[in-house]
Amino acid sequence: PHLSYIDITFGYADLELEMIVNNVDQLKQIIEDISIKFPNIIRSYMYFRVVKSHKWVELPEE
Repeated sequence: PHLSYIDITFGYADLELEMIVNNVDQLKQIIEDISIKFPNIIRSYMYFRVVKSHKWVELPEE
């Protein structure tokens, strides 16, 4: 797995992790491992799948 982003947020989620994994089973195993390691901290989680990703430019190109 590859962790590509960690965002500390306010509002619905306190923390957002963006991971690149090989399949859904690998993601579920990671979630289970984290939930076991931090049982009193993680109350709930959501995940979604990105099927296609387009080029992302955060700053204007010069």
